[in-house]
Amino acid sequence: MINEVIEVNDAVTIYESTSHMLMSLKKCPKMYFRGELTFIAVETYLNGYIRGLEYCLNINIFSNIRVWFEEKVNKKNVSLGFSTHVDFYYKGNSEEERINILIDLVDEFFRYILKDKSVE
Repeated sequence: MINEVIEVNDAVTIYESTSHMLMSLKKCPKMYFRGELTFIAVETYLNGYIRGLEYCLNINIFSNIRVWFEEKVNKKNVSLGFSTHVDFYYKGNSEEERINILIDLVDEFFRYILKDKSVE
């Protein structure tokens, strides 16, 4: 799925750190955001976090997470990025539900590629 190799111990550590951050974001969003908590604010934060991981680890996460989500929901949409696709796919849900879904999906993706050691 991802072209770069990450050592197993490093992958687990990265997953654990990311998962702790995501759960903290869900439980204590005011630690991360001032003002109203919106899907766009969380999306922007997560996009920056993921972009930072891509840069630091020299791997391509965004295209892989989009493909992973498309396979998960069995809906292909190459014109939308991952978080925009999530927002569109779950548009019938409340803002708070979409935020939690986005956070949970990012955690699930990182568990899939890192903790389950399927990074190649």
